[in-house]
Amino acid sequence: MKIRIQEFLALVITLSVLVGVPITVYSFAPWAAEDIGPRVIHLTGVQKTGVWTSERVNAFNLWWKTFQPATITIAEGEEVIIRLTSADVIHSFYVPELYPEPIIVEPGKTEELKLIGSAPGVYTYYCTTVCGDCHYSMRGSIVVGNGGGEILTETGISTEVCEQHKQEPAELPFIDRGEYLFASSGCISCHGAGGQGGVRNPNYVKGTVPELAGLADRMWIYWEEDADRIIDMLKYGVNLSAYEGPAPIENFDRFRAQYSSVRAKLVDGAPHVQKLDAAGPEPPLAMPAWEHKLSSGDMDAILAYLISIFDWSQYD
Repeated sequence: MKIRIQEFLALVITLSVLVGVPITVYSFAPWAAEDIGPRVIHLTGVQKTGVWTSERVNAFNLWWKTFQPATITIAEGEEVIIRLTSADVIHSFYVPELYPEPIIVEPGKTEELKLIGSAPGVYTYYCTTVCGDCHYSMRGSIVVGNGGGEILTETGISTEVCEQHKQEPAELPFIDRGEYLFASSGCISCHGAGGQGGVRNPNYVKGTVPELAGLADRMWIYWEEDADRIIDMLKYGVNLSAYEGPAPIENFDRFRAQYSSVRAKLVDGAPHVQKLDAAGPEPPLAMPAWEHKLSSGDMDAILAYLISIFDWSQYD
């Protein structure tokens, strides 16, 4: 009889743990509290897939679920509170056209910002703290009233590409490797697919992030045959900044100056860009330093890819 009582108590304790722990986790989750006043929108930053999501994130689903980025809708004139948490690492939440500075969100802490839907439109939110391979996809839209703009549903870098970046294919042709790195490193999310540009950068003096599809022209390469020679030299690791042999192409000195400038920007980045309104918010998209993230060969592979995609027919 005594053994049966012990077995019964053990069963009760086990069931209490299995039921009680999830209930406790849920009770203390940021979305569980009943809020009185402005509508509360809960967003969680997830580094693995690079999203701010309104879906519930917990210890049970964090490692297997693919969370979707949140599109926030606010009625014109409505006041809302956005409650921010991180599921993993330090993130930031930045809506430059609606709130003047990024909100830093540390794991285990909850941050809030209050927004009022004062002007109809579609506004982009960003993470401006580099948080992992999928950082550059960590964007979404806030739609106020009837909107009047394009809702951001695709940032150019998919979850699959982010995940693949952790295991780069071992063997890729040189230009294909450059294309892969251009996508997996996040360049595509700022400079656009195929380097076509057009990605808006609020309060940046030029309006959008510069396109790169015309890089060959800006590097003084005017013939496809010249492009092929430069790509071959990059492929075989020739240090073009220090090259002192016979000029492989016309305007080689001018090309080399531009090449050195582009490589320096890749290495050091350009963390601050010129504002359109000096008193306005910091543009959210700035060039990061790649010195410790890409090898010299990686950088040359990306440049080779960008040179290769130039539309030579415009010179016909």
